[in-house]
Amino acid sequence: MSPRFLFILIASLLATLAAARAQDVVNQSPDEAVIFSADEVFRDRPDGPITARGAIEAFYKGRRLTADELVFDPMTGVVTALGSVAVTDQNGVTAYAERVDLTTDFADGVIDGFAALLAENGRLAAARAVRRGARRNELDYAVYSACDVCKEDGSPKTPTWRVKALRVVQDVERKVIRYRHAVLEIKGVPVLYTPYFQMPDPSVERQSGFLTPSIGQNGRIGAFAEIPYYFALSSHYDATLFPKITADDGVLWQGEYRHRTRRGQIAIQGGVLDFDDQAPDAGEAPSTRWHYFAKGYYELPNEWRADLDLERVSDDTYLRRYDVERTGAVADDDGLPISNRLRSNLSISRKVGDGFADIDAILFEGIRESDDATLTPLAAPAVDIVQRFEAPFIGGDGRIQLNGVQLRRQDGADTTRFTGSASWKRSFIGLGGQKVVLTGDLRGDAYVQDDLDLGTEIGVQVPDESENVVTRIAPTAAIDWSYPFIRTGPGPRIVIEPRVQIVASAVNADEEDILNEDSQSIEFDATNLFVLNKSPGFDVFEDGERANVGVVVSADFGRNISASATIGQQFRLREANDFAAANGLDGRRSDIVSGLEVRVRQWVQANARVRFDEVTGRMERNDASLSTRIGPFSGTANYARINTSAGGAGGTRSFDEAITATAALEIYRGWRITGSTQNDIDAGEPVRHRLGVGYQDDCATFELVYQRDFVRDRDLEPATSILFTFSLNTLGR
Repeated sequence: MSPRFLFILIASLLATLAAARAQDVVNQSPDEAVIFSADEVFRDRPDGPITARGAIEAFYKGRRLTADELVFDPMTGVVTALGSVAVTDQNGVTAYAERVDLTTDFADGVIDGFAALLAENGRLAAARAVRRGARRNELDYAVYSACDVCKEDGSPKTPTWRVKALRVVQDVERKVIRYRHAVLEIKGVPVLYTPYFQMPDPSVERQSGFLTPSIGQNGRIGAFAEIPYYFALSSHYDATLFPKITADDGVLWQGEYRHRTRRGQIAIQGGVLDFDDQAPDAGEAPSTRWHYFAKGYYELPNEWRADLDLERVSDDTYLRRYDVERTGAVADDDGLPISNRLRSNLSISRKVGDGFADIDAILFEGIRESDDATLTPLAAPAVDIVQRFEAPFIGGDGRIQLNGVQLRRQDGADTTRFTGSASWKRSFIGLGGQKVVLTGDLRGDAYVQDDLDLGTEIGVQVPDESENVVTRIAPTAAIDWSYPFIRTGPGPRIVIEPRVQIVASAVNADEEDILNEDSQSIEFDATNLFVLNKSPGFDVFEDGERANVGVVVSADFGRNISASATIGQQFRLREANDFAAANGLDGRRSDIVSGLEVRVRQWVQANARVRFDEVTGRMERNDASLSTRIGPFSGTANYARINTSAGGAGGTRSFDEAITATAALEIYRGWRITGSTQNDIDAGEPVRHRLGVGYQDDCATFELVYQRDFVRDRDLEPATSILFTFSLNTLGR
């Protein structure tokens, strides 16, 4: 951003010019080599100026200088570069000038008509640039922007934004740029004046200072502004303070600290608010409200690794009231929003041969009104050890697993479980491409249960018992057959693959005395039709003899157009009592599951997973999504309909049904409209609507968002929010 590139390179040419009499003179010192050429180099008299003229080009330590004329006057001690002076440094940053005057000690100098192309498309111009010693550079009547100033045809255009200042001072030692009497222009219109503002030199990787703010209005907390300040504390640790100043609730003091070492890293983000719990809408909120998130890892000796992931809040409605999310270095890996149950986890893991060992401690926190903290379990330790190997003598792949967990509740039932299993799988390819897979699995479980009469968070109580010890042996054998039929030749490529899986497990292995702690949410669909045990955890075991039957059809029409469909069902020799009726796996025949995926280039991608009642044909579950991108329009839609009935076929049927959709439309030269909606269909009311208008180009982003939140929950009433955010490249970040 400064003119010092010119000074450095011109200074390096003096020794060369003093002796030069012809073209292509090379300094003999490898470290200080200057490659210099000009049409002519001359001196009119022995004590006169040395002049290089015509097509001057010089290279020094990765820098390149070009000029029309270069003059060194030993009597005055001034070096002058004239006419289209340009210097490019090692990073590709280029500075321009019409005239450069520099003293022989190189401490002082003047540049007229200065301009520079900087990193990240930064552009700086000034009527005059002055170097005062080695510590300070001054620019008069300067203009700075990171926007393109020319159209595609080369004609000039007004940049999206630029900063004009009467004087710009570069502090070389502190590596900061100070603007005095500066005006920020948006599309040529002055919008902000400040007598002083400061920013880091673009050559600095990071430096303390204010970042881009966010301002808005929220019906729950009033007008607010979030003003981040970054602290560059060290090369391996730093921090950001970003208080949210609200009109109704005071200041939510928020901050994030990041620390990296040679063996790991840690990031901690948190906030605290002194809340008026006597306010009419305070509900049961505490007088001090807070949150903290933490995420990190550390490489331990002997290839062990420790991972930490924490999320805790003071009360149930805090996160939604203040719109707090995991961002930055503590953001969730899969990018999902915070759910109704927070999970904190400390794990130690290591890869062992072809397997792994993992030891966890897991703490849950429910943030729904119905959640009881005294019944929320602490899982510590939770151990999982898996080892895979090639089975000797009989071939195939073997797998051994040891898994255990201890669940402790403050005022509820406690459970200790230990599971050991050994499995074997081998595949055979037969006549015509038929595939047969043989599987054998032997599993044993042992449970020690205490305080059963106190129950769990799901309402399970055993009034007559306080302690129980349960063991279970659960062998399983399976044979899986599939036979793909392929159509080739002209037209679409079609594959039809019928598949039959026959499974036999120990009968009555699903012990009624075992509390179901880890398999409450069982989803039966086309994706797990051929899974041997459709329970996602260990407590529920799918027993008995059954056959999983289905067919997969896929078609490839070329030019990125394809489709696939799956349909199947499970059949059992005897009635199943392992699963609830709402899961679709009860009885001797399961519900019919199907799946469909369609892709039409980048325009349309659609998929659906549907489950039908095998007797009535009624739709029991439907997960469908659609995404599209056609020209300036893009959008997604998701629909879910889930059977939540607790009783059997004759009981009351209930469903959770919801739809969410997002859309974006590019309307004109960087301007776009975005929107989203989330609706609870079975409740007959919306959850959230969002509409935004934004602009983005090569150097700036602006967005204005309107949001209506319809959620009611204790101190949360339906509210309207308006949020404005902006970002100017190279400024405020």
